[in-house]
Amino acid sequence: MQTASAPFILRSLYKDEHITDTQVVRPITELMIHTFGAQVTNRYDANIPAVARSLYTLFSMSRVQTLGQEFCDLLPVAKGHPWVTVGPARVFLLAVLQLLEPTAVFVAAQRFFPDMASHEVEAILNKAVLCALFLFERFGTLPHRIVRMRFLSLKPSQRLQDSDGAPGSYIPLGLVILVELVVRLWRYSKQRRAREAKRTGEAAALTSSSDEDADNAQSGKCMLCLSNRKYPAATNCGHIFCWRCIAEWIQSNPQEALCPFCRQHITSQSLVPLYFYAAKEPPRVGTAVEAEDSASPANNNDEASS
Repeated sequence: MQTASAPFILRSLYKDEHITDTQVVRPITELMIHTFGAQVTNRYDANIPAVARSLYTLFSMSRVQTLGQEFCDLLPVAKGHPWVTVGPARVFLLAVLQLLEPTAVFVAAQRFFPDMASHEVEAILNKAVLCALFLFERFGTLPHRIVRMRFLSLKPSQRLQDSDGAPGSYIPLGLVILVELVVRLWRYSKQRRAREAKRTGEAAALTSSSDEDADNAQSGKCMLCLSNRKYPAATNCGHIFCWRCIAEWIQSNPQEALCPFCRQHITSQSLVPLYFYAAKEPPRVGTAVEAEDSASPANNNDEASS
């Protein structure tokens, strides 16, 4: 006997999947609907296929082969000298891995591919496993690869070579899938770098805007635009405005421009830009300055009485 080729392994997997969907998943779904109702069934609908696949593997391989493997004349074996048939412990481990595979893929997708949907990560993983099967003709699924379960063909060697499932017949298709995976991962990496660069630029712009707002807040309020002064400028009478506000004020009537505060004549040439200017806040009611001022008369009275 020789190792099975990729076409026969793939056919056995499709046969098992068809049997699982029609003979296991559907009865379990109907049983849950009649027992717990449609609402509870819909809540756990995504987990039913994994449970059905695990139960199908556990019970069908208790007699060495699944129905799909028996249909394609495949014998599951573990590596040895010579090959040894799969034991109950390995079958149980395979069933557990098939049960946990969807959850593990979802967790891995959230951790390593946060910008990609979990079903897209699952599709890429399945294509990668299929590509490895077509190129190397060893393991059918990811759980099979983890438990190191391979397949021997029970067909005669000459018949296997002459059939449409001859070894190496799916290698060109495997190369096509490999190119598709490389292009897809390259596009994802490019899009991820673009998103990270965009986030970095937005964060830098937000920080710059915050710094500019803080600087403008230190310059006090402009009485023309009623907002924080930007690039403060002083007139010849000593009043301070935004440079742009006071410049536009003067340009609106350059011959008779008057200061908005004191009505003194001002010109564009008399404007003085104020660099590193910070407005001084007026003292608030109840501050230490007022407390000292209010306490000083009392101290003077005490000194006079003494």
